[in-house]
Amino acid sequence: MSDVSRETFSDENVRDGSEEPVFESAQDILKRIFGNSSSGFGSELADEKDRLRKLDEIEFQHPSETRYIAISNQKGGVGKTTICGLFSNYLSDTRNVSLLVIDADPQQTFASRRKDDSRRQKDIPYNVQSVTIKDPSSTRNIMLTLRGLAGTTIIDTPGSLTQEGMKELLANADYIVFPYHYDLNTIDSTRAFILAVLRLKQAYPQIKAQFIFVCNKYDVRVGKGSELQAWKIVDEFFKKYGILAPRIGNYADLERYNTISNSDKADKLTKQCFDFIFKTIYKVNDND
Repeated sequence: MSDVSRETFSDENVRDGSEEPVFESAQDILKRIFGNSSSGFGSELADEKDRLRKLDEIEFQHPSETRYIAISNQKGGVGKTTICGLFSNYLSDTRNVSLLVIDADPQQTFASRRKDDSRRQKDIPYNVQSVTIKDPSSTRNIMLTLRGLAGTTIIDTPGSLTQEGMKELLANADYIVFPYHYDLNTIDSTRAFILAVLRLKQAYPQIKAQFIFVCNKYDVRVGKGSELQAWKIVDEFFKKYGILAPRIGNYADLERYNTISNSDKADKLTKQCFDFIFKTIYKVNDND
């Protein structure tokens, strides 16, 4: 995993002909990314948040019998499809939720894995449907059909907001789960994706999904004092725009997921995070 506090170097970093690069602290990097009142991006986000305040104040009515959950991020490698699989298994196995998983990612990783798993396992706990997002009209029809089904739909979305039909996917979501991890490129890409979704919310008021952020692949062994402070800045930023779930650690056992059920170890490693998300989405009392 790349360090948040990695060095940045360019021709502008060289002072007076010196070939030694100038190093930025983790805090400096994060301040540059997320900005303050003098930062272009920071000002842009502040302006975006102000314009969306009235929209965000609208109380979102959660459907009593259906849930539509999108797992989304434009940055590869954050574990979007892995989280989709692990959380789907959790809902089906641990919570006995009636579930349908839609694989709308052009790579079709989840659907391909289910095809392989179904050759070895006869009892399939939930359906996985491969969907090709072609255009807004056909996507809208698919979403309207899904809205008529009782239970929960989880969708592994395409990684780009420019994908045809992507707006229709998000417009129907009750929740959008954003996996991320503490890597400079990932953080930068994730905040850009969030900003783009916020702009979509402004243009399409029917998008009222709540955001849930999940720090994935977290390694407790990595991180100096300055990096830990930088990660805190990241978390505080995301908390301004959604709900921050407990972190999920970086374990090989989680990468070896299947589309049938989680291993005992995978259940243990994800329990705190998934319990939190479940109780948030389904409005379950903490004592349940």
